[in-house]
Amino acid sequence: MHVSKRADGKIEIDVTSFELSRLCQCLNECCHGFRMTDFPAQIGAEKPEVVRLLDQMLSMYPEPR
Repeated sequence: MHVSKRADGKIEIDVTSFELSRLCQCLNECCHGFRMTDFPAQIGAEKPEVVRLLDQMLSMYPEPR
């Protein structure tokens, strides 16, 4: 994994497929794996926002054969 900050202030994260799968697993557990009493306080974002991020990341996987 490589993280860098661009001149325009945006952050770029380069990850391998393996790292992407681990990040997706973590987000999936947060969203669907167990119940949280206050998702935004515990995760730092609203659940629909995190689910959208997970969906975007999962869309980068190659189609199954």
